[in-house]
Amino acid sequence: SSGIIWDSVDRHVFVAYTEEVVVTYVTHRDIVTGENVQVVAETKLPYGYKPLALGEGELRCQTQSGKLVNLALASHAYFNNLNDLTPEEIYIYMAQLTTSFHHACTLKRYNEAWKFAELL
Repeated sequence: SSGIIWDSVDRHVFVAYTEEVVVTYVTHRDIVTGENVQVVAETKLPYGYKPLALGEGELRCQTQSGKLVNLALASHAYFNNLNDLTPEEIYIYMAQLTTSFHHACTLKRYNEAWKFAELL
């Protein structure tokens, strides 16, 4: 099956999904070139998961057995403890930090983007 789910918190974010993948999109209404939609990232959907709801980048899914689980979208996969990263870890994770910075900017999460910018 496939479908679209709007984020219940971030009203400018939605996902489109198939049985295999979830694609995160963001809408931009107030820009010079006019309204547009931008792809943020793709997340692999585990086999048998059926998306039900979305809130702040957490996709609530039902498994084949009927259990409810949360799936963190790749577009929102931020490091939880950015302040705890050592200089060596920042160097090792530089590519991931840069991607997370770009995702945060695209998703209009500017406070989070600022934290990444300070590290980079």
